[in-house]
Amino acid sequence: MGRREDIEAELALQDRAVERHERKIAKAIKDAMLQVATELRATLNPDLPFDHFRRIEEAMGDLYRDVTRSIAASMIDRFKSGFEHLETKDDNDGFYERIWQEYLNQYGGTRIAQISETTRRQIVALIDKGLRDGLSLDEIAGEIRMRAPDMSALRAHTIARTETHSASMYASLQSAKQSTVELLKEWVSVEDSRTRDFGEGDGVVDFYDHRSMNGVKVPIDDPFEVPNKLGGSEKLMFPGDPAGSAANIINCRCGQVYVDTDEDEVEDDVPPAIEATAPAFRYKTIKDPEPTEDAFRAFIISNGIAKKADFSGVDYEKVAPHLRQFLEVKERFDLDPMWIVGPIENANPNWLGDRRPLASFYPAMDELSLDTGPNFMKPTGTRGIWNMPKQFGDDETWARQNFYTDKSRKEGTYLEMREAAVGYLDEDLTVRLDRSRESASFGFTVEDDMLSPATFESRKAATVYHEFGHVVHLANTKNPGMSEAIDTFNEQVVPHYTGWSYLLSDYASTNEKEYVAEAFSLYMRGDVDEFYRIHPDLLSIFQQYDRGAL
Repeated sequence: MGRREDIEAELALQDRAVERHERKIAKAIKDAMLQVATELRATLNPDLPFDHFRRIEEAMGDLYRDVTRSIAASMIDRFKSGFEHLETKDDNDGFYERIWQEYLNQYGGTRIAQISETTRRQIVALIDKGLRDGLSLDEIAGEIRMRAPDMSALRAHTIARTETHSASMYASLQSAKQSTVELLKEWVSVEDSRTRDFGEGDGVVDFYDHRSMNGVKVPIDDPFEVPNKLGGSEKLMFPGDPAGSAANIINCRCGQVYVDTDEDEVEDDVPPAIEATAPAFRYKTIKDPEPTEDAFRAFIISNGIAKKADFSGVDYEKVAPHLRQFLEVKERFDLDPMWIVGPIENANPNWLGDRRPLASFYPAMDELSLDTGPNFMKPTGTRGIWNMPKQFGDDETWARQNFYTDKSRKEGTYLEMREAAVGYLDEDLTVRLDRSRESASFGFTVEDDMLSPATFESRKAATVYHEFGHVVHLANTKNPGMSEAIDTFNEQVVPHYTGWSYLLSDYASTNEKEYVAEAFSLYMRGDVDEFYRIHPDLLSIFQQYDRGAL
């Protein structure tokens, strides 16, 4: 079996393991949420059920055991001559059991505790949000019950996939170490523009270079040394090694294979990198829809952008050029259809909430949540509403918005805050901030000449991308792993506290959600010279899930 076939076989084993175990994990999380909802009437601080940790421990233990056993068995089958000392089935079983126990002791216990703690924090966040929205305890409990099936399923899939990959990599390495055949381990990179490099792929200079690692071989007990842009390197025992820094391992897609040292006689025996090809996208060739209600509705629904569309009241001529952006994001990020696109009052004439002049996205809502007043905001765990106000195409509205943005910039409050932050920023961020001083950006990612009609169109385009930043983050039912990765990034980096938001805009400094949306807007504009303004870990997430980045 060749190198590429080795990796593909291992990935197939991982996929089957995810399918076998995610349901049990989901049930444990769902039952915990439902019990908390039941107890909420009695206390504002309900704890997780007493048996929740035990159930997660059991589910994850089963997953780890299944994965380590499957991968170890695959390694034995692949290198039979190196495992002749395992003479009987009992010998094999003992070998599998030892790897499982080692992994559980070294990594599993911590991960199980983290999974339980994340469940608790997510439930607390739902309760806190309900209280802020003025909901009663019964209403909050109802929302938790309503969200439980979808939230638990999405989390379980992400947990199963992440933990399966980690356990399989560990089992693979530990099995290779037990072989009596002297093996080398070999790094295999994914050959596309999203791979970390020093600018060869997408023009972005990452801190670490994985592209140059393709084909690098080292003895089984030695670490790989991954070069960084400062001329140094970081040691990893395998791609994605938890001992590595975040910039080196988050969203890494590289793999490793093993080769017999007797077969490694030719220095140039470098495997072909894993190739990826971009799909053909319709948004690049399709024409703008005719400026009519019927054409707009057909464009949105037939292209799978949303289940419904009602643009009544908008300026069709001014909006038409921007609808291809909807299709672009949908295709590049493989999104499920939203529920509806159009002015929010068209979806619900009784809508009493905010009627923003630019645009907004209300995640996790559909026809089941239609009601009056604040109840309209009740999440249903589904697709969401993309609100395009009737004023969206009105240049006077954009001129008014830009006037206030320009006024705020001249008052200098935000710029003063940004300069004051320099004292506590790390060196890399300070260098980026110095470079960004030359940018015209202030209020949003796009400004240029604030009162120019060309700027109005740029702001409209940036706003569409911005709201889709909320879609990929908060309502990504097709690729929940992307949402989980962004949430993890926000928890670890906290960009609007650590200074990264200052590289984008004043609005990005509002909170983590707006930072992500502003960063996504900048990313979708496609100017790679400006990508330095996006945190490299978040940029990596965008590139990982962007099918157009290949």
